[in-house]
Amino acid sequence: MYKESRIRSLLLRIEEAIVLILDQTKQIKSSDDFLKTSHGMFILGGVCMQLIFIGESVKVISSTDPTYLKKYPDMPWNEIMGLP
Repeated sequence: MYKESRIRSLLLRIEEAIVLILDQTKQIKSSDDFLKTSHGMFILGGVCMQLIFIGESVKVISSTDPTYLKKYPDMPWNEIMGLP
């Protein structure tokens, strides 16, 4: 039961991170938009932190239940774990 609860919690937090990234970057049209202003750099730093969180969370899911990620073979799990 703990495994399922832990995985569910991590997946919800991953979803929240993705929503945050999408919300914070909706005005970004090109990579230069991150670099033009200090606000853009601040947003870039936040996005990087969220991507790191997502990658590390997938690693925890994998170690919590090594078979879980295999249920979804179309997802690029190794690439996600390597973020950023």
